[in-house]
Amino acid sequence: MHFALTLLLAVATVGTALALSVLGMRRSWTCPLGRVELDPAVCDLIHGAARDGVIHFVVQEFRPSTVTTGLALTVHATRITVPHVYIEGHGIGVYGRPAADTIAAVLMAIRDETGMTPHAHFPWPEESMAQGMLRRLFMRTGDTAPAIREILRRAESNSRRRPVVHMG
Repeated sequence: MHFALTLLLAVATVGTALALSVLGMRRSWTCPLGRVELDPAVCDLIHGAARDGVIHFVVQEFRPSTVTTGLALTVHATRITVPHVYIEGHGIGVYGRPAADTIAAVLMAIRDETGMTPHAHFPWPEESMAQGMLRRLFMRTGDTAPAIREILRRAESNSRRRPVVHMG
């Protein structure tokens, strides 16, 4: 009897966590891609990068690092409703929230500004799959690259015009 009750409690806990995760993912994958403010200096920078044929961004969420190829795109989570994009160090910085929606909106704005499809490169996470799942379930963070890809897929039906998201 005690084993059955423990098993039932464990199944209910996991089921609740999965349900909350699915609801959180559905909420984070809605695509209210709105207006993005691009500084004039950012427009100059991305038009200069567009002359090379392809625009590559190395996305750094909350952890700036040295970028060797492509422009750095660093995200700073704030409560600002209209993402603001500005020159920062080796690339561009973005103030906005939440990270996946903000990055997707910025990539679409850059595509619209240059007429070229930008590529966003994300590092492979250093944590285990279990740690990532727990962080996603309880803290509602992580899995940014797949969330961005899904937001972009819903916002732009033409795969040739959709910004490209790379992982690894």
